[in-house]
Amino acid sequence: MIGPLFLLNAISAAVIATLLLLRGGALVELVALGYALSTLAAFFLSIYVGLFGFVEVLNGTPQIVAATAEVAAVLLSALALVRAHSPADRARRVSSLKRQSV
Repeated sequence: MIGPLFLLNAISAAVIATLLLLRGGALVELVALGYALSTLAAFFLSIYVGLFGFVEVLNGTPQIVAATAEVAAVLLSALALVRAHSPADRARRVSSLKRQSV
């Protein structure tokens, strides 16, 4: 059961990454953040409770790299969402639009 879920996870990541590159926007950034949070939660569930009969351990280089990558994905997704939709960014976009229309 866990093998097909890993495949689904990889396909989902590729689709979200493609959408971020091609489209962006608040909705896609929220989806990316939700994906990163749910993947991190599933990783820790598999360590402390088990997930579909699979129990992971939190020692070893692959596990530390995976945990670090998941935390980085959460932080970077949140930062991108906040930064792209901050009041300062909106003011820059508005002033840029005003200059283009003149």
